[in-house]
Amino acid sequence: MMLEAVTQVLLIDDDELDAELAQRALSKAASQFCVTHKTSLTDGLQTLQQGCFDVVLLDLGLPEGRGLETLHAFMNGAPPVPLVVLTGLSDHEAAMEALDEGAQEFLCKCDVNTRSLSQTIRHAVVRWRLREDLRAANQLLEQKNQKLEELYSTAQQFVDNVSHEFRTPLTVIREFAAIMRDGLDGPVNQKQASRLDRVINRTDDLAIMVDDMLDTSKLEAGLLGVWRRRCCLSDVLAPVASLLERRAMLGGVTLQLDFDPAAPPVFCDDEKVRRAVINLAVNAIKFTGKQGRVSIWTRFEPEQNEVRVGVSDTGVGISQENLDRIFDRFQQVDTPLRSSTKGFGLGLNIARELVMLNLGQMHVESEQGRGSVFSFTTPADDPRSLARRQVEVFQKRCASEQDVSLLTVSIQPGFEESAVVVDEFLQGTRSRFNFVYRQPLGAWAMLTACPRDRLEATQSRIQEEWSQMRRNSPMPLPEITVKVLQTWSLQEAAAPVVEAFMQQFATAPATAAGVAFRPRVLLADDNPDVLEGLSVRLEAAGYDVITAENGLEAWAHAIAEQPDAIVLDVRMPFQDGLQTLKKLRGNESTVWTPIVMLSASLRDQQTALNEGANFFITNPYNSQDVLLALKNSLTQEPCPC
Repeated sequence: MMLEAVTQVLLIDDDELDAELAQRALSKAASQFCVTHKTSLTDGLQTLQQGCFDVVLLDLGLPEGRGLETLHAFMNGAPPVPLVVLTGLSDHEAAMEALDEGAQEFLCKCDVNTRSLSQTIRHAVVRWRLREDLRAANQLLEQKNQKLEELYSTAQQFVDNVSHEFRTPLTVIREFAAIMRDGLDGPVNQKQASRLDRVINRTDDLAIMVDDMLDTSKLEAGLLGVWRRRCCLSDVLAPVASLLERRAMLGGVTLQLDFDPAAPPVFCDDEKVRRAVINLAVNAIKFTGKQGRVSIWTRFEPEQNEVRVGVSDTGVGISQENLDRIFDRFQQVDTPLRSSTKGFGLGLNIARELVMLNLGQMHVESEQGRGSVFSFTTPADDPRSLARRQVEVFQKRCASEQDVSLLTVSIQPGFEESAVVVDEFLQGTRSRFNFVYRQPLGAWAMLTACPRDRLEATQSRIQEEWSQMRRNSPMPLPEITVKVLQTWSLQEAAAPVVEAFMQQFATAPATAAGVAFRPRVLLADDNPDVLEGLSVRLEAAGYDVITAENGLEAWAHAIAEQPDAIVLDVRMPFQDGLQTLKKLRGNESTVWTPIVMLSASLRDQQTALNEGANFFITNPYNSQDVLLALKNSLTQEPCPC
């Protein structure tokens, strides 16, 4: 039979009678206790350091201190050990304070008997062990979380580096192939042009796969931002059409465009719309085959006050069984064309996520052997219907304990030119839980979903993040004021929220006049192939080009020659593009010069925009994107819709 272990007890009490009563009580217990008695805190701590004890009984009335002073002195000088506090007073408040300070149990001396003391010691030891086990488990969990964070950071850096290594050569390959195909280096015959189109299409395929991988990781981390604003879909889709026409022609597919002339301006992130359409159209062309037809179309649906964007094809179609899973990640359906159309299976999933970020919905209809129709909605630029739509999104996607609050944001007078910077900042602030709409005259209305008790923290966070952005900005930025106007339960009807939202709007919107300019562009890139290729493209488009091969040279040209716009690569020697951007924004002569940043790394995007870049384009870029960015920066033409 196994003998029960003896519990080693250190009793620190200057009252000999009380100590003797405690020892007698433990000697009669069913469990075995060995008690060592000390009459002072100093002797007790010394004995504790030298011996091995399972529990300490500490009297709070020792001569060295009174009450919690004694407890604090013990905690500061003792090694970790279960502690039971003894006192002559039946003071529940003192008991709670002792437990808060680290004691495991509390016992009044008048309640000491064999049963109460042995039970208190047993509970103290068990509680101590449980606490230590929990502490060890938390420490292990913290270490594992730290390791996971390191691994995640390493993986993100790896993906970032790999994408950079892919994007730079892809940019060179695509641009020079396009230059040759367009005849800028001399005439090419039809066969040569067809083969060059194949090179361009395959580089685009690889670029799309790289973008899908990066967007997937950003979506998982909640870092994929959005900048929704008034857009004309015809302008948004024009670069997409030119990109896809060559791909369709190469595959023997007829591409048709049918844009509704009655479609009003929409409220969206135009880059997200383009990505969604590209992913849908590339899939349609792949699975249609020769002699097939793909149509990209828009249709205004006034009942819902939205524009539907669709991609129809006459391809192989999708079975009803596969329709239920085509939007899942890494899913690809089996078709007769499957073997020649491999990818990661991310395109449709990414497209749906991008559509949802724009407050839209994805829809698909398909019949095997007859083709498919993929379409998604984009809301019209109407603040009333947008606010109603956002409240409905909150009700569907947020927890029931959330609330909806209306906030206003305003900027100090005299900084109207900085409104676009403020707008982009506010749009990117937890875009899945905020809806921001710009009002005239430097003000914004914001709907946010969060519990009432966290609303003040949300308000403070917006102010603090903007203050940090102001401190780090090379250009002067205004102060902003964030005010909370009203809060509703998420379960309430949308009508009162929408009405309160609409009350914030002035009647007459402001308009911006065009600015005359000479199209002279400074282009800086340390890669001579990229520099030559993009220079050819810009000159063919009617721009005068000044070139620089590093950041210092670009800075000197910008100050001396005062170009109308600047295109900077981020990765350059001597002084990189971000450092050059910061210096340019800190100089009075270039503080408002339009600047387009090029980089193979999406990690540079937020930094570039925070430092004052007007546009950020990732490699491998389509030169039409650069031309469109320059046009938008320089002309400032109003939306023709």
